[in-house]
Amino acid sequence: MGNSAILSSRPVVTPPPVSVVAGRSRRRHDAARAVTLVAQRLATEHGLDGFTMEQLADAVGVSRRTLFNYFPTKDDAVLGELPPVEERALETFRARGPSGRLLLDLGVLATHLIGAISPEPEEVRALQLVLERNPRLMVKANARFEDYVAGFRREIAEREGYAADDIRPRVAVAVVVSLYESALKEFAAGSDRRPFTEIFAETVAAARSLVHE
Repeated sequence: MGNSAILSSRPVVTPPPVSVVAGRSRRRHDAARAVTLVAQRLATEHGLDGFTMEQLADAVGVSRRTLFNYFPTKDDAVLGELPPVEERALETFRARGPSGRLLLDLGVLATHLIGAISPEPEEVRALQLVLERNPRLMVKANARFEDYVAGFRREIAEREGYAADDIRPRVAVAVVVSLYESALKEFAAGSDRRPFTEIFAETVAAARSLVHE
């Protein structure tokens, strides 16, 4: 969940499924992330238009053909892949686990996603800088993040038995995204050197304590 979603009122459509990963797919995801880290460094140093896919391939140490197996465009390489969900974590969520409380369980699921990335503050700041300098890329990041979270809204509706037009799945996802952004801001500042997963978990716990005051 690395960028803010634009939560607009769209016509009711069938959202895409949540991407599930295991085994060999995990290794592919890790390799794609390595490409993204190099792409973000080049974008920070030279600007988004200051390097080509061929130069990115050379910097990564792979062939141009291999690079295109991971990302079809330079924009996609810089943005990187959104984290897929471990199948076991998604199954637990669907079974109303681990606590039976929607927001808490959604927070646990989000923590699994964050753990799959394990970002460093410098990486977060680098991507934020690239997005700030390239509005086109920001628009694309927001649009694809909206598609990404739509899958989670569907999972929530199915788990809780909500109707397709029920507002609660949208609100639940918006709450967790807001908590994520709050934790990300603190993490990117660099003053708190704990792993992002710990900062996020603490933020979720603080929000729950306010709700239950």
